[in-house]
Amino acid sequence: MHLSDTLLSLGAEVHATIDSAPIEPRIHKPVIDILTKNVSNWTWDVADYDSSGILKIIDEVKPEVIFHTIGLVNVLTQDLYGSLNANTISIVNLCHAIIQSKNQPIVIISSTDKVYGKCQEAKEDTPMKSGSLYQTTKICGDLLVQMFLSEFNIRGMIMRSANFYGPYDWHQERLIPTCILSCLEDNPIQFRSDGKQV
Repeated sequence: MHLSDTLLSLGAEVHATIDSAPIEPRIHKPVIDILTKNVSNWTWDVADYDSSGILKIIDEVKPEVIFHTIGLVNVLTQDLYGSLNANTISIVNLCHAIIQSKNQPIVIISSTDKVYGKCQEAKEDTPMKSGSLYQTTKICGDLLVQMFLSEFNIRGMIMRSANFYGPYDWHQERLIPTCILSCLEDNPIQFRSDGKQV
């Protein structure tokens, strides 16, 4: 949402795709309200093993740049296919659509620093290491993007960032809201890591 706001402030025409799968009800209304403000919205079923849906959008909108920011973070073993769809298949469909389209946009894939595993300090050349289902599906997505960029001359890049926190983030398990809620509920603050990761 910050990305949409920034692009709009720069005078860009912004289009966003919304997954047709249901969003958690608690965040559905604010997400939709923000995404639809000054933005043209399209629905894309990321679980569909067919690139024709996103190809139709690309051919109609003719974007100069596509930011792929979808990702299923709370990956559970019970939702193996949902995880694969969001973090891997959506990338295959997008890149396959770009190959087929007459329009050749630049694609920027938003990945995660979690592809490096539980190392304390990660750099771009740090080897990727799987340790969880989420990490594995994101690594698969990264490798697929690298293949499409190399083999099909798609213009693009992968951005591996750490967790962000701030406005528009409704996930209460983040460090700051976890600390605040723990204090409000008079519970000890629980940390999920040793605090040494850079």
